Amino acid sequence: MNTQVMVRKLLDTNGSISKLEASHLNIGNIADVIMRLRRKGMNIQTQTRSDILGRRYTRWVKQRA
Repeated sequence: MNTQVMVRKLLDTNGSISKLEASHLNIGNIADVIMRLRRKGMNIQTQTRSDILGRRYTRWVKQRA
């Protein structure tokens, strides 16, 4: 299964993904995968969030039609 298919299924199931979650799935460049899915027409929003220690991270969220 290629990374685009894996990320698409994960977004369909969970609704979002972070860089940390992607790294656990051995996806090195999640931003590139997200860009390619957007070019194919998938509506994905980029959100910046903070964890409980105040560290900022990015989460990509699939938008419902």
